[in-house]
Formats: sequence, C-alpha cells, structure tokens
Amino acid sequence: MSGHLIPESEKISENLFWGGNLDKAIALVNSKIISEKEIRFFPWVILVGQTYQLEQEIETESWVVVKNKYASKISRSKP
Repeated sequence: MSGHLIPESEKISENLFWGGNLDKAIALVNSKIISEKEIRFFPWVILVGQTYQLEQEIETESWVVVKNKYASKISRSKP
C-alpha cells in the first residue's frame, strides 16, 4: 500500500492509513504513483437532520457498530 506517500496521513494498522493531504493524494493518483484501487474516500460528514436517519439505520442493523480500537489515533478528542 502507498499510504506512507500521502503527507499528514496516520498509519493506524497494517496497510491502513487515516486522513492525509487530499490534494497530494489526488495528485498521486492522477500521476499514477498510487493506483485508484489503493485508496478509498469515505464521506464521514453527517449533516444536521441526518442524525435521525443514521440512528434509524443503526437500529435496523444497516450498520455494524463496534468499539474502535484505533480511536486514539484518528480522533483529536477523547474516545
């Protein structure tokens, strides 16, 4: 994996990186240094009004919720 090439990314597990400089990541993909298959983008932003929908989806088991053992590496606030 190529996560180590993306500035400001944080290695949180073997072959798994969190965050990083989006502009640099896009440039690396466009220049074919990183394959599109090696990188994933997840829209973690929950807009106001969508929290109810998320709660419903969790209740109907559309999501699998587990304790995040990497919370201290990916969150600036205390878990």
